Amino acid sequence: MEFIKSKLKELLGDLSSKSISFIKRKPLTSLLIAFFGCCAIASQFVSEETLQSNAPVINAQNQRRAIATIPGVKPVDIYKSLEERGFTKEGPVKISGDAQSPNKGNYYWKLIKYTDECFYNATFYSQDANSIYKVHSLITCAKQPKALFEKETFDFFTYIASLPFTENNIEKTKNWIRNNLYAEESNLNHGEVKLIYKHVAITNHLMIEHSSYQKFEDDFYTKLSNSY
Repeated sequence: MEFIKSKLKELLGDLSSKSISFIKRKPLTSLLIAFFGCCAIASQFVSEETLQSNAPVINAQNQRRAIATIPGVKPVDIYKSLEERGFTKEGPVKISGDAQSPNKGNYYWKLIKYTDECFYNATFYSQDANSIYKVHSLITCAKQPKALFEKETFDFFTYIASLPFTENNIEKTKNWIRNNLYAEESNLNHGEVKLIYKHVAITNHLMIEHSSYQKFEDDFYTKLSNSY
């Protein structure tokens, strides 16, 4: 009985007197609610082993589509090195919720780090454990000197952009970042890979994705709008 109460409390918050009365009258039903509720929560977090065999399913029911990936890069290439630099990892997490999203059914890893001066975030998206189709990194440094913001942006983004993807030209990327620190938006292509830089107020963004991803996303929303 205490187990049932504790699990339902995790799912529903503080239990009312009516809830407790229901548990006493229908203990088996309550146990099933607690069990399946916990399974629903736990299912959002998956293991690396599970992802190893998870291939994209082209199926109208779950709306998953095969997405072209950044060649030569795996999730471990990012999160291991960032963890060594003091970042905290969350993931892999299955993306659920809104069906009107091209990322639904896929997975993300998020790595974050706080310092006294800045906040850093690197989130990357995948359909399995062996590939990445998009990286979104950002840095924000509130009320900090301009020179510090520029240095931290340059150091963080050049590190993210040094991913070992095919045809990467890190020197070209460094110059591009250096020359666009306050650009509203700027793009750079390395073969099949597209880098997108955006400066918004006190936050800078760097996205790395397969060059076809934007078309994939545009097609998704076009089909979605045509379905109404």
